[in-house]
Amino acid sequence: MIPRFAYRDGVFLFAHFQCTGDCLLNCFSPEATRKEVKMKTTIQQNIHSRNSNAARFVDKSGKQPKLLDRLRLALRSRHYSRRTEQTYCHWVKKYIYFHNVRHPDEMGEAEINQFLTHLAVKENVSASTQNQALCALLFLYRHVVGRDVGDLGDVIRARKPVRLPVVMTRAEVKSVLQ
Repeated sequence: MIPRFAYRDGVFLFAHFQCTGDCLLNCFSPEATRKEVKMKTTIQQNIHSRNSNAARFVDKSGKQPKLLDRLRLALRSRHYSRRTEQTYCHWVKKYIYFHNVRHPDEMGEAEINQFLTHLAVKENVSASTQNQALCALLFLYRHVVGRDVGDLGDVIRARKPVRLPVVMTRAEVKSVLQ
């Protein structure tokens, strides 16, 4: 990341060049030492780093943001598209409501397995839709909750549709016409 500094009205403004409009902004007074500036720069880079747990920051009031806000922050800090953000939030909400509004910290592999099986069996979703829900939940657990999901066991997968051939052979045409 390339940091950019600007000096306006006696205050140094700092922002990352590659961040979108959601980037956090730090202000430094002219009296700030180089050590303070470097420390705050490092904190900003850690928040926006792909390797750090970006959603685990504390805001100015000292509280941690709500789960979906942390999910959105983690997605935005990794430069996911807005549509992906909306879709992942949708699947996380659906997952939480499926388990009677329990927090994902309290749930694990068994609950993910139940949810994905429910999608395939009861809601009859396609294989790609089930896979999208799985990706959203894996992102939630890895980057927001901060733990890896282990073996999911025997998840009932949605069946991929059988593809019919576009062109038939001569023998197939003869058998159909007779």
